[in-house]
This record gives sequence, C-alpha cells and structure tokens, in this order.
Amino acid sequence: MKKLVVLLCLLSVFVVGCSAENLSEDRAENMPESAENAGLAEEAAYIELAHMENYANFYELTFHKREVNTGGRLFFQGTQKDSDEFLLPEETGLYGWKFENADGTEAEPAGDSVDQIYWYDRDTGLADAVTVQFWNREPAASCEVMLEGLTCKVELPQADFRRIPQDQELLLRESGRIESVDIYPDAYVVELSGISTSQKEDSFLLLDRAGHTKCPLRTVYDAEKEGLSLLYADTEGLDGEELSLLIGRLGEYDDYALALE
Repeated sequence: MKKLVVLLCLLSVFVVGCSAENLSEDRAENMPESAENAGLAEEAAYIELAHMENYANFYELTFHKREVNTGGRLFFQGTQKDSDEFLLPEETGLYGWKFENADGTEAEPAGDSVDQIYWYDRDTGLADAVTVQFWNREPAASCEVMLEGLTCKVELPQADFRRIPQDQELLLRESGRIESVDIYPDAYVVELSGISTSQKEDSFLLLDRAGHTKCPLRTVYDAEKEGLSLLYADTEGLDGEELSLLIGRLGEYDDYALALE
C-alpha cells in the first residue's frame, strides 16, 4: 500500500506516446508499443500517461516513469520523505509543460493553475508517480508534459458547455457583479466583475437547495479588469436544479441565487 499526498479517484485511462530521441534498433524489439511509436532515447526510460481524471475543463494527469527494455516502474528523482513528512522535490529545471491550441499555436493555462502532486512508495519514500493538475481555460487541445527531461504529449478531451448570463449586482457587498455561469457536465465556472483586491479574499461557495456546498477548486483574479473567475469541478452530489453563490467570510455570507436556464 502507498501513502499518497492527495486522494484521487482515478476514473479513466488515456495512454499516449511519450518521446525522447534516438533509440537503438536492438532495444526497439522489447519496447512497449506506445513508447516505440514515439522513438525513445538511449537513457532507457520514458514517461507514460497512466490515468486521467477529466472534469473538463479541469484535468488531473498521472504519469509513471518506466524502464524501456522491461517496462518496469522507476522512481522519479529528487523526492524523498523524512519520517511521515512528504517533501516536494528540489528544483531541477527538468519539470515543465506546454499547451497547444487545435491549430498548433501555443496556449496557456490559467495563471498559476498548474500544480504537481507526488505519490510516494511507503518503503522507500520515493515518488513513483507524478500528477499534473490544471484548469484548461482557453481551452487548449493538447498539452506536453516534461518530467526529468522526458516528454509526453496528451490530447485533452473537450466538453460542450452552456453559458447563462446573470447580470446580477452584488448589492450587499462593497461592489461587483455576477456576469455569467458556464455549465459543464462535471463543472461550473462563475465569472464576476468589479471585484476589488480586498473582496477577492472573500469565500465564494456554491450552495444547492439541499444545503450542500462546494468550494472553488481554482480561482483566477485579473487585477487590471477587476475580474474574478471561479472554477467548481467534480460537482457530483450537487443538485443542479437550484444553485446560489454564497459570498462572505468568517461564517457570514450573502446569498445570491443563480439563473441556470
């Protein structure tokens, strides 16, 4: 059994080829098909996409590192634990990502919305998996993840959504307006305007008619436009027939009903 930094419900597998350079012919015979198609390097390792959680337009991509000849799992470098404390790896400059639109032009995820999560083996304390999370706002059609000099390109499933204009003043707050709600199969995105830098520190909770609440998984604030974008992903359990946005702090909230039709 493994100790995990986070608990993830890994729902679907979406395997694509991962790349490096110049694999010799004798190694190609024993290489997994996905690795062979991509043409791996002599370093004798590659990364593969093992699991994807798709809350489009939010994704969690989990990668394994494998040995080329045997396909056996390898540990990622620079990760260890001290007692029961889990540590992020030292900065190596070997981690990164690139996002592309459908036409091949470069795209960017939302602000600092890309995170890495490390899964640890109990006995060694080393990370044998890495999960990359991000909010795909543009949305990009694919992303290329780079871990320890190895790359893996992933095509990102897209989802249709409905945009419901709100045009609702936050009359009980300092200022602001609820502009719209985007409804995805497994996510909601709420757009607000006129939000001051002090107001963006408030809590913004979705509330259904049964009393269930949901915190935003990601927030992006545009100081120049005073715009605040809120992403609520993995919304299973929320009654989508009636939703309100609760805004406040320290247990004191104002309730704004959202139009969903």
